[in-house]
This record gives sequence, structure tokens and C-alpha cells, in this order.
Amino acid sequence: PLTESQLEVFLSAQLDENASCGFNEAVSLRLDGGLDEPALRRALDAVAARHESLRARFDPHGESQRFAPPSAVDLPVVRLHLVNEREREQQLDKIFEENARTPFDLVNGPAFRAQLIQLGAKSHLLLFTAHHVVCDGWSMNVLMDELAQLYRAFHRGSPVPLPEAVRFSEYARTQAAFVESAEGQKVEQYWVDQFREPAPLLDLPLDRPRPPQKSYEGATLRRKIGAESYRAIKKAGAQHKCTLFVTLLAGFEILMNRLSGQDDVVVGVPAAGQSLLDGETLVGHCVNF
Repeated sequence: PLTESQLEVFLSAQLDENASCGFNEAVSLRLDGGLDEPALRRALDAVAARHESLRARFDPHGESQRFAPPSAVDLPVVRLHLVNEREREQQLDKIFEENARTPFDLVNGPAFRAQLIQLGAKSHLLLFTAHHVVCDGWSMNVLMDELAQLYRAFHRGSPVPLPEAVRFSEYARTQAAFVESAEGQKVEQYWVDQFREPAPLLDLPLDRPRPPQKSYEGATLRRKIGAESYRAIKKAGAQHKCTLFVTLLAGFEILMNRLSGQDDVVVGVPAAGQSLLDGETLVGHCVNF
């Protein structure tokens, strides 16, 4: 928690949640300390002005995209600091549930929203949600970092230290040009050849028969890897000059082989396109498999 003299709230903001909610990316930041609300509003406005994707609008058929001019971001404030703790938790649960269930209007926009919740005299929660079509996980990290820097600059009255952001429209045009280029055609043909004969469907052992009609209902099961196992896995990967991610991916593929008995298994791995931009700042949906 910050003292009264330390008003740079975002420097010690604790990430409460950063997860996909259906087709949304949602982050809630716990802000402890004195909050400069006008500086926060200016920071949100500046972030939206910097990044075209946050101002994206789509035609009803999803075939074209345009970008609205910068405007003030709506930041409603919910005051829960005067209610008792039990009621506060109930209200918070309701706010999170409603946020997850509220759709975005992709035709008229905006495709993101923010909400400030006051929990105490010096305790706030910032809820920031964006539709996945304009924002991926990489982008959310960029936005939170920029929000911190802009808030600090506006609070102090100092210059904004951020470099110019990459325009998403330019990135999209570059991607489209690559697909049509000779190199792009060569890359596409390689993968077409790889999957000319489709891999067989993964036959995993189940504890009940598959339903006659496929649905998308499911659940998530989480397990933690102990510290000792984590260190051993990381060390094993390093001995083969592999990152922890690649080591875990290899373990997953071996597991699929053992469960199915199939040697040909296709695994799709989402990768952020921003990682190829040599450190340039880009916000948008740039994930590819």
C-alpha cells in the first residue's frame, strides 16, 4: 500500500485478474493509495487516442474496419466505500458478472470499456475490458504499462515519455501485402503441403461417450507444479537449449501420444505477432497459430 506522499498508484498496482472472458480480455487493477482521478481519466483518453484498435468500428458483416477519431473515454465510478464488507463483496461479484455478460457493440463502438470502483477512502479497483477482436493478451500488458506511465506523467505535470505507437491499419496492410508476396505464397504452400493428407482426429480415452451433437460447453482444471518439479523441468529444458515453454509443450505432445497411441498429432500454438516488431508498440488482435 502507498503512503499519502506516494501518489503514483499504478507503480504498485496489484494485478487481480488478467484473463479472457469469452471473447473479451479483462483486467482488474487494485489501486491502494491516494488516487488522482483527473489524471487517470486523462491517461485513459491518451491510451485510446494512441491506439487505433481501441477506436475500431466494424461493418455489420464483419468485412471492413474503420477507426473513429479520439474522444473522451467514459469512466463511470461506483462508490462502495460506505457499505459494509459483506455487501461490498456481493456488489463486486455482481459488477464482475455483469461486465462479463455485457456484449460490445462492434458496429457503433467502442470495443472496450473501463469502470472505477471505490472500495475505501484510499482504495480503488479499475476494471478494464476489451473485446478480443481489438485486443489480445500481449496488447493488454502494453496498455497497462502505458496507463501507468501516462498517469504518472499527468499527475506530476511532466512530459509524456512514450514513443509513437504503430498504427494498426499500417500493420494490417503490411500483413496483407506479405500474404500476396512471393515469400508469403512460399510459406503458405509449405503448410499446404504439410497438411495435404490431414492428420487423423485425436482419439483420446474418455470416461463417457461423446454426445451426438457437439457443443462448446466445458470447464477448466487447474493444477500447480511444485517448486522442486518446476526447477527440475526448467533445468532439463536448459540442458537441451530449450525454453521452459518449449519443454512443457514437448511434455504435452508426449502425453497426447501416450494417451492416444498416435504418432501424428497436430498442436496449435497461439503466438503474438507483436513479438516480430523489434520492440515497437502495437495494440490489437495480432495472434496467429
